[in-house]
Parts: sequence; C-alpha cells; structure tokens
Amino acid sequence: MKYSPITTSHFDKQFSRLTKKNAVFKEQAAKKIKGIVLNPEIGMPKTHKLRGLRSLHITDHFVVVYMIFKDLVIFVEIDHHDNAYRAVEGVMQRLVDDEKLLATLQRMGITNEEFVHFIRAIGLSGH
Repeated sequence: MKYSPITTSHFDKQFSRLTKKNAVFKEQAAKKIKGIVLNPEIGMPKTHKLRGLRSLHITDHFVVVYMIFKDLVIFVEIDHHDNAYRAVEGVMQRLVDDEKLLATLQRMGITNEEFVHFIRAIGLSGH
C-alpha cells in the first residue's frame, strides 16, 4: 500500500522550530519521515494512553510521533523524547481541533465525523 503523509499544525511548528538553525537535524528528520511514509510499520507502537500512535527515533534523543489512518501517515509530534510523550497527552482534542488537518482530510474525502470516530475507536483520549 502506498501511504500519503499529512502533518498537523503542531508538528509543522515543532519541525520548523527544531530545524530552523540545524541543517543536519533537518536532513536526519526528513530521512526518517520519508522512511516512515514508505513503511509506517517501522515505528514502535505505543500502548496505554498513547495507543494508536507510533514513534521512531530520529537521533538518540529526538523522536517523531505519528499515526496510521487508512492510507495516510499523520505526523503528530517531533521533539526531544521526554517532551514528545508529554506533549501527546490530550492529543485527541488537539487533532480534532486542528483546522489544517481537518481541511486536508476533507480534501481527501474523509469527513470530520469519520476521523473523530477513528480517534475514539483507538482510545486516543489522553486520559
């Protein structure tokens, strides 16, 4: 299956902040992101309140957090390992409030209701 990447507004801000002055890290992150899009199963599946998410280390200390939805890879977080997992708590609300993400999904024929149902079904509540 061929997957298409989508980023959240939060991911875009974090990526920009982390890579603005660090070309080496930007290249490392881009390489890992491309690898994830080619094979989303390479990341480690998360459990408990992060169930439904996957993560992959970019470097020893930085990770990218994402989810697979249909034929999409939705990039949710990129940050230092410790910060990334704290930041994804409450991710459901952030995802369903992300106008950029929802607009992109709608352009792909996915309704907001369908996406919210998926988020609830995997239990990504952050509680």
